[in-house]
Amino acid sequence: MLENFRQNKYRFLFLAIMLLGVISRGVLFWKIPGGINNDEAFGAYEAYALLNFGTDSAGYHFPVYLETWGSGMSALNSYLMLPFMAVIGKKILAVRLPSFITACASLFAAHSLIKRMINERAALIVLLMLAISPYHYMISRWSMDCNLAPGLLLIGFYFFIRGAEESKFYIISAVFYGLSLYAYITVLPYVPVLILIMLIYLAVTRKLKIDKYGIIAALVLFVTALPLMLFMAVNYGVIKPVNTAFISIPALSAMRGAEVSFEAPLWNLKKTIMLLVTQSDGVYSNAADKYGMYYKLIPIFSVAGIIYCAVKLIKSIIKREYDAAAMLLFPFGVSLLQGSIIINVNINRINSIHIPMIIFIGLGIYLFLNYVNQYFKYAYALGGAVLLFVFALFLRFYFTEYRINIANINNEGLEEAIEYAEELYLSEKTAPGTRIYTTRYAANYSKLLFYTGMPPAEYLATKVYQEDGQVKTLGHYEYVDDTEGIYGDICITYAENEEKCREMGYTTKVFDTVLVAYRQNA
Repeated sequence: MLENFRQNKYRFLFLAIMLLGVISRGVLFWKIPGGINNDEAFGAYEAYALLNFGTDSAGYHFPVYLETWGSGMSALNSYLMLPFMAVIGKKILAVRLPSFITACASLFAAHSLIKRMINERAALIVLLMLAISPYHYMISRWSMDCNLAPGLLLIGFYFFIRGAEESKFYIISAVFYGLSLYAYITVLPYVPVLILIMLIYLAVTRKLKIDKYGIIAALVLFVTALPLMLFMAVNYGVIKPVNTAFISIPALSAMRGAEVSFEAPLWNLKKTIMLLVTQSDGVYSNAADKYGMYYKLIPIFSVAGIIYCAVKLIKSIIKREYDAAAMLLFPFGVSLLQGSIIINVNINRINSIHIPMIIFIGLGIYLFLNYVNQYFKYAYALGGAVLLFVFALFLRFYFTEYRINIANINNEGLEEAIEYAEELYLSEKTAPGTRIYTTRYAANYSKLLFYTGMPPAEYLATKVYQEDGQVKTLGHYEYVDDTEGIYGDICITYAENEEKCREMGYTTKVFDTVLVAYRQNA
């Protein structure tokens, strides 16, 4: 009877924390953060172009990797937007649903993983830590291509652990690891190294079993990864680009190989560790400046979690006995190895490390509370209450100060401003040959593409670059170097320039953080 009570209590707590994580992430996620990030906009435009015109912005039919800015963008996120965009339309809700769903699924995967490895209490603490984590919360609410990778890697890892017990789950693991390759390009070397190390550990601990499921899983992973391997071959000049009606393997204008270097691994590793300690890379949209990625000071608990798993790993290898909890070190360790070869590491480029880090923090908190609970029976309740209080403070910050600041960064109101400027452009009150002027800061061209829904053919035909490589013209839009962008008969600029625009004889209309200024030619 006591056991039934305990199980019911754990089920209730699991459901309560899951609801907390899902509902808090779902509250107005299509409106906050306001506006749209430049990369988010380009990924959304690629989905719109593929859905409506059958090609991406570069004219490729269903490419395995998107050219976007020239140096490319992972394609999975855009493809996952397609069904939502087909039903909902060209809306931010459709754009952000893949990130939201993947993040919520990773909450479930984290709990299931730790419950299987350790116990239910540890799993609940880890689930709570992930649910309230500023990093995980923030990536669930906006749609950068790379934001899918942490969740897919966690789910792939979970099914790999299941596969060690029942090998048919290796196939599901291979599917998610294969998909993760298309979520972010830095995952390409990470996944094979991680799988190799885990297989070596299984062999050492006499847990590795080669059967038909393992062979099928290997084939699934190989077939899934093959298009991306061909993409690398194309872009290193081994084979020519492919552009068919069903799939394309593009040649990018520039590859991001310069972001990787083997020359200073210790220096790069130090910067990676410092990133985990400081919890900031200076990019406002990547981390909550007042709370960091995992909250200030709380990451100290990760040391206990790492030591706990390291001890298990050492004992496991010495005894040659498999211990699932020991394997938690491998995703974290391979991420550090990955960080050692990344130049100018930032939160996104090393995003494979964040969920393992949060899991270690949760384990450390569990170990601490488990010890204190021997002397104070309300340790878990008090610890959970403290974490929830900290989360409440973060939410207040996110929906107030952060919401205002990110709205300015993302040019909230730009969509409505562009619609209004288009109406003016098409009206009889504008002079023949009128163009719409702006700056790349007030209206980045990725946002223009998404908000206007410009066909890829028109984009390719009208795009003109300046000498510095910046876009100069796009359709009937023209970018000016003036930082305020107040130029011509119709211009889109910042709302703070309203008084200056009026002094210059413009009529103005404000849309949140931006405005449209125009001169009537009746």
